[in-house]
Amino acid sequence: MRLDYREIFTTRSGLSYLELKSPGGSLLCVQGPMYCRGRIKKAFESAKAMERACPDNAFSPLSFGIKESTVSSVYEGQCGGSLKFFLSHVTPPLQYACGRKIGRALKAIHDLPLDEKEQSHADKRQGRFMERIATYVASLPHFKGDQAAMDAISNRYDNFECFRRVMRYGQLRADRIMVRGDSSVALLPSPSFGPGDACEDFALMELDFAGLYPACCAGIIDGYFQGATPPARFWVNFAMHSAVYSLWRCGTLAKESRKAFLIMQSECARISSDFDSFKRPYPSWYSNPEVRRAKDTAIIKAL
Repeated sequence: MRLDYREIFTTRSGLSYLELKSPGGSLLCVQGPMYCRGRIKKAFESAKAMERACPDNAFSPLSFGIKESTVSSVYEGQCGGSLKFFLSHVTPPLQYACGRKIGRALKAIHDLPLDEKEQSHADKRQGRFMERIATYVASLPHFKGDQAAMDAISNRYDNFECFRRVMRYGQLRADRIMVRGDSSVALLPSPSFGPGDACEDFALMELDFAGLYPACCAGIIDGYFQGATPPARFWVNFAMHSAVYSLWRCGTLAKESRKAFLIMQSECARISSDFDSFKRPYPSWYSNPEVRRAKDTAIIKAL
């Protein structure tokens, strides 16, 4: 049997996501060297959980194994193309409509029940965020204008508890979500899946693609809350996690090169601007006129 493959992407940690194609259909494969075994196993477990939570938006896990120092996991499900590619070719109303689908799938994942150990792990993870800021201060490149985020975090940290303890998807990024031919969305197995605050997923979204595709991000929030007004605690925690990411996560990426530093300096400044130097708990793009028009059009046209 002839078997072709298409590389979807390879992560910084060495995981390769591949689409395996044969006359009988296609499969998803996640593979990497032995040192990635734990991350590939976690991705496999995430797929099991997502199949329970949102089967129409997940890949069905088939096998996990090791052969000749290569660790692989295989999943059933149509891959489609990346969300990033889709968003770059459609109108803001379609971006918003796609975001709502993602938001509903994310809500289903976050609705998975946590046992006591997982709830405790979520609280401990939340409590370690000051360690991330300490890492930024001590050993990461510093960004111009970082004081606004530092002040916001220090002023509110005593009340910075989980908005909601959940199983985080862990990779709410435009290159880690797929859009299929029927316009449905599929969330790839996640090696970062685990207990934490729901708002951390949204902070990663803010960092990764809110600057380019705010209509989609607004759709994700609206889909997640199913049309209800998001509570104030959500906005505050979303802003605080975004502040942490603008320093620690951007700083971690900035270490790679001078070019990476310049890009991350720009992203740090954009995130701060989105939240008005973290004086406002919700991002400006959520209610800007263009996004509102996209939302209204998507609703009118029943997209």
